Amino acid sequence: MAERRSGFDEFVVSPGSRLLRSAYLLTGNCDAAEDLLQEVLERLYVAWPRVEDPLAYTRAALWRRSAASIKRLTSARTVRCCRA
Repeated sequence: MAERRSGFDEFVVSPGSRLLRSAYLLTGNCDAAEDLLQEVLERLYVAWPRVEDPLAYTRAALWRRSAASIKRLTSARTVRCCRA
């Protein structure tokens, strides 16, 4: 467990600011970027033993979670527009 955590901690510290910038580019909002990155890093921690390339995994997860959020927001707007 300690080995898993130390490797994860090193990963988060090393490209952390780059990942936050990537999240910001996807969300356009500092708070949303921090929330998105936090969620992805939580999922990465659970999957850590199975992940071969953590940076690629994290970037792909940022993209997928961001796209899912956008899809959820746009479909919610569409539904509200149709009901009005």
